[in-house]
Formats: sequence, structure tokens, C-alpha cells
Amino acid sequence: KRQGINGNLTDLPFVDMIQIISVSNRSMMINVKSGEKEGTIYIKYGQIIHAETSSEKGEKAFYEIMSWKEGIFSARNYSDFPPQTINTPTISLLMEGARLNDESSTTK
Repeated sequence: KRQGINGNLTDLPFVDMIQIISVSNRSMMINVKSGEKEGTIYIKYGQIIHAETSSEKGEKAFYEIMSWKEGIFSARNYSDFPPQTINTPTISLLMEGARLNDESSTTK
């Protein structure tokens, strides 16, 4: 029995995936792997409430994961959430993440 959604960030970009889950008011856990890096994002009723990587938690972790352009993801329904570390609305997180990615690409 197959559960959730599995895919590649080159086929379904991170921002698109987050927007789809958010608009549909879903509660999901998304695991993302990019090379040696791994991260997890928790979305409760369409709002991002927590993110973590090996080195960061909260918004910093979300922005780190959002910067990964290649990798694989798996998303599944979820209900046993960790404590909330992100209170910023999803659309604001996506806009700030895009700004940070633009800044980092122009400084390289």
C-alpha cells in the first residue's frame, strides 16, 4: 500500500508543493533530501508550523530547505506534530525565502 506523495524537486518545485498543500488545508509532514542534506517540514491545516534540518530549526530551517533546488521529497498525512516553532503565515515564509534565494544567487 502506497501512502503520500513522493517526487523530485526538479519535477515539482518546492514552492509549488508547499502552495498546493497549503491551499488544500492539509496536515502533512514533508521530508526533503538533497545530496547529504535532509530536512523536514510540518504543515498543520495548511500552515507551516515547524521545520528542521540537521543544523537548524524553525524559520531558518525552512529557508535552508527552500534553497535546495535538487533532491527528492516525500509528503504524507500527519497528525502528531512537534511543538510549533513557526508562526509566520505560509505566504510570508515563501516570499521571504524567495527574497533570500534571490540575494544569495546575486552575491555568488
